Amino acid sequence: MKKLLIPVLAAATIISAASCSKSSSGPSTPQAQVLYFNAWLAGLPLNITANTVAVPSGTNLGFLKNTGYQNITAGVAEDIAFIYANTTTKLIDTTVTFTASTHYSAFVTGVSPMAQIVTSDDLTAPAAGMAKVRFVNLSPDTVGYNLYVGANAVTATSVKYRGVSAYASVLATSSATVLASDPNSPPIQTTLPSQSFGAGKIYTIVLTGQTTGTGGAVPTLTIINNN
Repeated sequence: MKKLLIPVLAAATIISAASCSKSSSGPSTPQAQVLYFNAWLAGLPLNITANTVAVPSGTNLGFLKNTGYQNITAGVAEDIAFIYANTTTKLIDTTVTFTASTHYSAFVTGVSPMAQIVTSDDLTAPAAGMAKVRFVNLSPDTVGYNLYVGANAVTATSVKYRGVSAYASVLATSSATVLASDPNSPPIQTTLPSQSFGAGKIYTIVLTGQTTGTGGAVPTLTIINNN
């Protein structure tokens, strides 16, 4: 199943992106870096492959976990596949040609149908005293969510399912509440209290789950630390 490359941008979980893995390719091979994120609403672990080769840290990747940025060969078509762990059942795959020296994130979400999103990640530093955030909406039953980070500051507006906002700058702080809300129905909201946003840091805030979901499918905000 092929999906479009999108250039780009609640349970409390902060996940740090691990350092890029060392490449086994020679120095002349152009490389990109990809972070893989499991938002499969079945709440089960996945294996991830690139052109049938296992992605480092991508074996039995748990729900709402990520691999950190992993090197991948740039300039050639790569088939990125998410596979039900302990089986050979491919849930979804997407073919992408990555640009050298560029960072990306690959998200899988949904149940039926599945969906995969690949984003380009802007890791340029924010202004002094600021952090940079973007919002990824992986909640399949939402029309469009707003995102607020601290003191009701709007950082993204009307982001629909599978949508990715632009990056926004927020003041660095040791404690801020993150809130995702349906602007057409304000009582429908998901919060993540007392979150730290460091100066010079870059974050992706991901909404998963469904308003009527239970277990792992309850609305959840997860913060990925991208640098």
